[in-house]
Amino acid sequence: MNIPDNPSSIAFDPVMSRAKAAEYLNMSLRSLDDLFAKGGGPVRSDTLGGKCGYRLSSLNAWLETRARKSSADATVQRAEKARATSRKAKAERQGRADHGARA
Repeated sequence: MNIPDNPSSIAFDPVMSRAKAAEYLNMSLRSLDDLFAKGGGPVRSDTLGGKCGYRLSSLNAWLETRARKSSADATVQRAEKARATSRKAKAERQGRADHGARA
């Protein structure tokens, strides 16, 4: 894959196929599709032919959001995700309890 020296240039921001994007990100196509389905992957673009693809700038921006300076960053991210999941589960349980109390 030929990538120019400055891929973030507005003049050069190609749309890659899903397969090429997965290759660029060094992951399987299924993993990339799963990320998209869960809302955690790079932003997808529609092409004129009706197919889905990914702009190079979108892939690079998504990679930047995943960059870590140390392994401690990953630990903090996991802890934040666990807290958010716990809060969501608690709110859902509370909503079910409130609904049952109204009956």
